Amino acid sequence: MIILQEIIHFVLIYGCLIISFLYRKRTNSNLYIYFVIICTLETLPYLFSIEFNRFYSFSSLLYIAFFTYYFSRQVSSYRNTVYAVGLFSFSCCLIFIFNAKETYPIPLAITFCAFFIILSFLYFFNQLKSRSRVYVFHKEAFWVSSALLLWSVFFLFRIIPMPWLEKNDIGFLLLINNVFKGATMVSYLLFLIAVTRKH
Repeated sequence: MIILQEIIHFVLIYGCLIISFLYRKRTNSNLYIYFVIICTLETLPYLFSIEFNRFYSFSSLLYIAFFTYYFSRQVSSYRNTVYAVGLFSFSCCLIFIFNAKETYPIPLAITFCAFFIILSFLYFFNQLKSRSRVYVFHKEAFWVSSALLLWSVFFLFRIIPMPWLEKNDIGFLLLINNVFKGATMVSYLLFLIAVTRKH
């Protein structure tokens, strides 16, 4: 079952990479850069002896940097806000990485998710104010924001109670973990839709 989940996971992320690269000129998007990063970071621990949690801690900095750039272009009227949120999140994550005893500290995870949630809601708010004639379902950033929001909410529900559940209810923790894996797959399906839409 675990092997099947990993296979599906890699099929989805590499599918996103291939399709986003093939559609990059048609959609005028650079989202393929994100999938180059994620495919590289997800594959390296399988090729080399790398501690997964420590690796994911530092990879969060790359994701914050990329999506700060990405959303600064999507919500240009709030560009300074996006930069401020990105810089604050990046700085906090650096502090948590170098000062925590855990290889993947929970405050880092919360900051990382909060970053995605804030920028996603900022994009949705901007769309509500926008008078664009392009239907929102035809916009790449709508699907990207939806995917990030979905993943972040489920990751928070998984990571926050994890220390307590590890000691008190391992069965429920395994259930939450499986639900999170399902949500992650759905988020990548949303990304698959995103990479076929206009930037």
